Amino acid sequence: MIIADLDWIKYKIHGTFYGVKGTSEKDDTLIKFLNKGGFLVIEILIASLILTASIAATMYLFRVGFTTLQQVRQSNMVSSKVPVAINYLKASEMKNIKSTAELGEGVTMTWKSIPIGESSVTVSPNSADLFEISLYKVDFVLTCETLSRDYEITIFKYRSKGSSEQQQSAP
Repeated sequence: MIIADLDWIKYKIHGTFYGVKGTSEKDDTLIKFLNKGGFLVIEILIASLILTASIAATMYLFRVGFTTLQQVRQSNMVSSKVPVAINYLKASEMKNIKSTAELGEGVTMTWKSIPIGESSVTVSPNSADLFEISLYKVDFVLTCETLSRDYEITIFKYRSKGSSEQQQSAP
């Protein structure tokens, strides 16, 4: 059986078919290709150009993917720091007109506050306490490496001034 298979291959290579089963016209193309003498230099050059182009395209796509991944990471970092920045601004003294703060993980906040109107003193409805109230417009910028985002919020601040009875008795 093995000898018969080897004879069949020998017959195909030499192009002579002595009534071997399974031969057809399609087998003639293999014989012509094998008798041709190998590849041409131009075929090798074209194949190498195709391979080089596919490698270059793959490298470009990796670079674009990495750059996009970095931008997404920076955007997520800045977005996650927005609540931290708002809480920081609510807790900070608005008398500082302009300031900078480091929020961690490479995110920096620069902010500027502008008072809306003048602060006023009011009395609490349930007690005789006096409060100084004021409203501020705050513009802040969150920056992470190459990404920068601008935000604007309004912050309400109040501070206890003591009771109205103490204010009346003061000289």
